[in-house]
Amino acid sequence: MTPQNDTKWTESEYIIRLVNKGKPYQVDEGTVNGKRRRVRFETLGKARQHCRELRADRQNYGKAAGGLSDRDRLDATEARKELGKTSIMEAVRFFLSHHTQSGDTLTIDALCREYIDAPGRRGGQAIARRPLSKVYVKRRLSPFQSKFGKLPVSGVTQDAVEKWIGRKEWTGTNKRHYLATVKALFEYARRKKYAAINPAADIELEANPDAASKAPEILSPAQVKALMGKAMKKTPELVPVLAVMFWAGLRPNEAVRLDWAAVHIAAESITVGAEVAKMRTQRHVEMTGNLRAWLMPYAAPRGPIWDKGTSTYWRQIWALEKASGVKLPYGAGRHAFASYHYALHGSQDKTAQQLGHADAGLLLTTYKNIHTKGGQAITKDLAGKYFNIRPEGKPEIMQIPLEAVG
Repeated sequence: MTPQNDTKWTESEYIIRLVNKGKPYQVDEGTVNGKRRRVRFETLGKARQHCRELRADRQNYGKAAGGLSDRDRLDATEARKELGKTSIMEAVRFFLSHHTQSGDTLTIDALCREYIDAPGRRGGQAIARRPLSKVYVKRRLSPFQSKFGKLPVSGVTQDAVEKWIGRKEWTGTNKRHYLATVKALFEYARRKKYAAINPAADIELEANPDAASKAPEILSPAQVKALMGKAMKKTPELVPVLAVMFWAGLRPNEAVRLDWAAVHIAAESITVGAEVAKMRTQRHVEMTGNLRAWLMPYAAPRGPIWDKGTSTYWRQIWALEKASGVKLPYGAGRHAFASYHYALHGSQDKTAQQLGHADAGLLLTTYKNIHTKGGQAITKDLAGKYFNIRPEGKPEIMQIPLEAVG
């Protein structure tokens, strides 16, 4: 404290004066909301302490202002122009008194739990999530919850999300998946009036030109044969699931949801119903001769083609990869089917129909490849070998009469 005379002192850049009426020590706080503000204290010590607290508050406000994003500063500047003599805080208090404040009390953890159980969105319409979809959404929200779970929904800013998504250990694909899920989470919060804005809506990631041009890896006939042969010996329950992926082009999630009632061996076709298909649109797949041979020993009139759950499925897939020495990328069966089917038939429309594509052009841009992972050209002859892969040896499961199978 710096004394200027017997009736005036300077403490932490604030002026303390000795006055005659009431409490004798008066602190001049300066102009607050356009008005001069002065407060009084009984002792000089209390007045000095108040000045020190004022300076600490001012420094903290300065730090908070320095942490604002450019967008927040711009918003504050524009708000100042629009409000005229009304203070920004007055406007904020008025807004909060007339709008839901659940975003101030609802935590990110609670929001995530509610969102996972809520319907998803497709084409602007609400659609019930499948159990497996809930698993994937939960996984992709888990890192976000670990970082922000205890915060209120209204406490998450765009700047905070941008810093979080910029983690170096994540690949570009993972970043896109995580960001897309967080955007959807906050869009749900906005629709439910838990949040006024979506803090992730305007965040963009740099494009990865290599990812756009990278074709899916296609297993060779020899690799598929080795994988299926090992599955027959080690995990025979996986055989029909793998078979419908490799020779009917089903996605992994579709294959594990398929019921034997939709496998028509006598008619040599498989019905991928809306309840099974990714896009919830029914399609029919022609059954090849070798696929029929793979399915016959395991077929049943009805019942799930896979009944051991998602976690068990992936554990057995990983064990099979290790035992066979063949890496099975996600969607490898569908990718192989698309490339070999197109090479064998030479018809973009025919292959797209089997895959269930509304746009045949998707085949050429996403699925079809011209070489295997090992560099073999995918020719009509190689495709013939692929669709001629059949089970060798005695099946582990007894074959049932054909007339018992739909």
